[in-house]
Amino acid sequence: MHSFVERMASDEHPRVRWAAINCLGQWCFDFAPEVEKHYGGELIPFALEKSHDTCLRVQTHCCVLLMNFAEAAEVASIPELPAVVSRLLELVQSQTQKVVEITVGCLASVAVCADQNFKQFYDVVVPVLKAILEKSHTDSDNPKSGRILHDRIIEGLTLIGLAVGKQKFFADAHYIIHEMLKSSTVPEDTNSLARLAEILGKDFTPVLKLVVEASLTRASVKITDLFAADTLADAFAVSPEVMKKVEQKETALQTLLTYADATREGFVPYVPQVADVAVSFLDDADAYSPESARVLAACIPPVLLACVADSLRATDSTVAFMCGFHQRCGLNSKLRVLNASHARDIAHTLRDGVDTTPLVELFQKLCPYLIPSTTAVEEGSLELASSQLSALSECLDNIHRECMPQNQVDKFFLRTMAVLQTVWQLQTQRAFAVVKICETTSASCTTCF
Repeated sequence: MHSFVERMASDEHPRVRWAAINCLGQWCFDFAPEVEKHYGGELIPFALEKSHDTCLRVQTHCCVLLMNFAEAAEVASIPELPAVVSRLLELVQSQTQKVVEITVGCLASVAVCADQNFKQFYDVVVPVLKAILEKSHTDSDNPKSGRILHDRIIEGLTLIGLAVGKQKFFADAHYIIHEMLKSSTVPEDTNSLARLAEILGKDFTPVLKLVVEASLTRASVKITDLFAADTLADAFAVSPEVMKKVEQKETALQTLLTYADATREGFVPYVPQVADVAVSFLDDADAYSPESARVLAACIPPVLLACVADSLRATDSTVAFMCGFHQRCGLNSKLRVLNASHARDIAHTLRDGVDTTPLVELFQKLCPYLIPSTTAVEEGSLELASSQLSALSECLDNIHRECMPQNQVDKFFLRTMAVLQTVWQLQTQRAFAVVKICETTSASCTTCF
């Protein structure tokens, strides 16, 4: 079959050639990873040969074929890697923007697959991409087109950086940040920004002022309002627009988590807002929040507490910080505790002379949402309950363990026992089910346990 398709790729009509390449690219996706394991030695040289086609659509579809192959192939398993990179470097310097965009995506996929093997091409590939990035800023004739190319180049560079490692990419990551700050142009793809934050760590802090607000806006959208405004929403159908916004909300939450974890004390100005967003996900009243998003939200409180703790460790002059923090959180300067017996634990220090009141206040704000009032854990909510309890444990690593009021301690133990009981019941039910099946089929059960 594949020999027939390859013959069609040499047809005199460009649409037939395009369809043949499209067929092979689809096979790389549908029959992965078998195609990549057994036919890579034939497909890669074939794609490189056909990438010289006179039709631009056929050329770009050869890039899509290589991209599909690289995304499904095992790490460092692309045949003829130097020839592939060499040809893609020729295509990426095309005068047609669509060819450039697709080729950049292909280069990034090849780099991720090649992993550390791509280091040998880094010093040749990245300067070319940086030159295209600078050119995209000067495309005044079509700003929208230049913006699309700008975003695609940054996406490709960050993926390449992820492949070769932080040490190799660090200087160019700073270059990308410099370009963003200079032009105030931020990629719409938050995944690229998250990758930059992971690579740069605290050096990403200056960019937060450009990127955090957009993620906060997306993450703060109320799902209940989206469903209420959706005229197609019912028990069986939801409009694609609403589903897209729900997905964007969850992606924004993941991005904020990455920013906070990477920049730590640099993220402190945004802690109150992100805390409110996390609470909105964890609140039981928001029944429309996807389970995966609520599990993700449960991971945020420990990171926010770590941000505040790092900020307190960094300086002894915390008075101004605490005043601003109290105002942003909308809390009184005195800690609101549910039990007066815990007041003596509020002023404990991370080190001598450093007041940790902001840390404890933040914990008191988030703690009730990590210990839901209900103790009835069902199988479907088991992952969320486990994530909440795990997050609470991490939070306690950053504060004094006696800052939890007694009623919250009681809820914590009840919730933990409910999770353990649910797990035990599920394991028992499944064990009995296996035994019953074995008895019915008269088969040996020795391998089942």
